[in-house]
Amino acid sequence: AVAVRFPPAAPPAEPVTVFPSMLNVAANHPNASTVGLVLPPAAGTGGSRLLVGATYTGYGSAFFPRNRSLEDHRFENTPEIAIRSLDARGDLAKLFTFDLNPSDDNILKIKQGAKERHKLGFVRAFLHPPDPPPGAP
Repeated sequence: AVAVRFPPAAPPAEPVTVFPSMLNVAANHPNASTVGLVLPPAAGTGGSRLLVGATYTGYGSAFFPRNRSLEDHRFENTPEIAIRSLDARGDLAKLFTFDLNPSDDNILKIKQGAKERHKLGFVRAFLHPPDPPPGAP
């Protein structure tokens, strides 16, 4: 199921506060691998924590094709979101306001010419059991 429609829409009386971000693009595309884990709060520690796994939104993907600029603005922000979410007691909105811009808020900035050398490797962390054969109880 899609958590947040992109682009978001709402009645005029209910303004939308979702920002375009790599997370929205990846999480709402059926071919993007996005894994999220919500951890319940420990006693006396505050709210829940959201951990977001890496998604394939970088070099050579259909989401952000190669362009001619030297600086690659197709940031892979989900590792940073996971790190920030471990201790997100301050401004919770900062977790989900990663716009496509070359700001200091983005940690992983890789020049386009070097993107291929620094491609992230992905591991299938959760193996699902095979579907039961037809007619099985």
